[in-house]
Amino acid sequence: MSRPTLLVFISCNFVHIPYFATNAPINFFLFTIASAVRKTFPKVLRLDGTELPPPITFDLDTELKLPESQGSYFMNDDIKNLVVAFIKDYFTVYDSDRRRDLMQAYHENAQFSISCSRNPMFEKQVGFHSYVDGSRNLKRVGHLDPGKLSKKIHTGNLHVIAFLEKMPLTTHDVHSFKVDVTLALPTLLSFVVHGVFKETDARSDKLIRAFSRSFITVPSGSGMVIINDMFTLTNAGYELTKNAFKTGAPTPSPSPVSAAAGSGSPATSSASPYLTPAQIQMVEKFTSDSGMNKEFSFKCLQENEWNYEKAGQTFTALHSQGKIPPQAFVKDAA
Repeated sequence: MSRPTLLVFISCNFVHIPYFATNAPINFFLFTIASAVRKTFPKVLRLDGTELPPPITFDLDTELKLPESQGSYFMNDDIKNLVVAFIKDYFTVYDSDRRRDLMQAYHENAQFSISCSRNPMFEKQVGFHSYVDGSRNLKRVGHLDPGKLSKKIHTGNLHVIAFLEKMPLTTHDVHSFKVDVTLALPTLLSFVVHGVFKETDARSDKLIRAFSRSFITVPSGSGMVIINDMFTLTNAGYELTKNAFKTGAPTPSPSPVSAAAGSGSPATSSASPYLTPAQIQMVEKFTSDSGMNKEFSFKCLQENEWNYEKAGQTFTALHSQGKIPPQAFVKDAA
């Protein structure tokens, strides 16, 4: 049986000379030479009489037991009830074909960004063609100039909703949700939702995706609105895919959302699947001209088939008759 190599002397050896051909510090030489020597003698402990740091090895003598996966974290029950109700309502609408109804969930100056990346577990996998144009994965688009990168951050609730409606239709598995509250203040609440969803529209192959949504919210009325939404996604791994949409599957910690999730069928609509830049401008102009907030301005334009003049006439007639509700003139959150 061969004994491990513990001592190596290479001083004045031709292997040693190239490492002294630069002006690098002496500990850089030691580190570089030691790394080269350990490729051949992985267990060397002393080099030219100098003791080396212990080699990094992975042949562990004992089996390493990782800590069990922990459940969601909410700080207290009041925060849990608030966040769970918000998540339930948000994803119920998001999974319908009326994501435009989420406009009130976002602050007027909210920001949204998305980053997608392939799962390193798989050599071959379906890409993110429906998302890649908007992805802000800096490992992929970091070479772009700052101006182009800034365009991948969607600012304003109208622009956020317009982008959300361009993405594939989805169904989220609420039983897979894990929620971590990261900061809770009277003026700000941030939390992260982890889980899986499947793409359900004709453009996709009903893929199972793994996602994280990082929400930062502020109080608004009796609830809260989103001021920042960071969406990251990848392809789900084997275990997530295997257990997805199996409500009876055992999990280390049950989802806090699954118990609260309701069953209602999504609303349907034959309207345009997303807002065009021209429509966004129309909403902003109609909001300014009519004095209504963006939600009611949007509804008025949509119900009048995006005919600005017709929408204006309808507004004038209804307003003169006192048929427009007071909440239409409640200004959007500043």
